[in-house]
Amino acid sequence: MDAVLRLLNGLLMLAAPLALGAILARRLRAPWSLYAAGAAGFLGSQVLHIPFNLAVLNPAIQRAGLVPGSGFPAEMLGPALLGLSAGLFEEPARYLVYRWVGRQGRSWAGGLMLGAGHGGLEAILLGLLALYGFFQAVAYQGANLSALVPAEQAAAAEANLNAYWSTPALAALMGAVERLLAICIQLGLSILVL
Repeated sequence: MDAVLRLLNGLLMLAAPLALGAILARRLRAPWSLYAAGAAGFLGSQVLHIPFNLAVLNPAIQRAGLVPGSGFPAEMLGPALLGLSAGLFEEPARYLVYRWVGRQGRSWAGGLMLGAGHGGLEAILLGLLALYGFFQAVAYQGANLSALVPAEQAAAAEANLNAYWSTPALAALMGAVERLLAICIQLGLSILVL
C-alpha cells in the first residue's frame, strides 16, 4: 500500500492537469491550443527564471545568510525572495502569452485554459520527477548502495533512500495535493493578468 500511494502521487500530478484541461475544453469550449499556449508561457518563463535563480538569486541568498537554520525572520526571507522571483518571471510571461494569442485567450474560458496549461505543465514536469524518484527508490530498495555509488556518497544515498521510505505513506500524497492547490493559484493568476 505504501508504494501504491507513492506511485499515485506522481500519477495524480500527471493526470489532474490533463483532466482539468479536458473539463475546460468540454464544458467551456476552450480550445486546447490555449492550454498549449499557457504551457509554452510557463516553459518560456523558466528559461529565464531558472538561470536567474542559479546565477544571481541563490548566491545572494547564501551570501546574505537567508538560509534554513539562520533563525526567524531571516530564514523566511530566502523562500519569499524565491517566490517573488517566480512571479517576476511568470507574470510577464502570462501577459506576453495573452498578447500572442490575441482575442481568443481574452475571455473567462480562455483565461482558465491558459492558466490550466501554465500550471498544468509545471505539475506534469514535477509529476515526472516524482515518478522518476519513485522508480529509483523502488530499484534501489534493499540494494547494496556501496556497490552502486561512489564510496563517499554511499552514506548520503542510504540516508536519502531511508528518508524516502520512512516518510508516512499519506504524506507522500502531499506533492499531488500541493500541485492541485498550485493549479488553482495558477488559474487565479491567469484571470488576474487577463
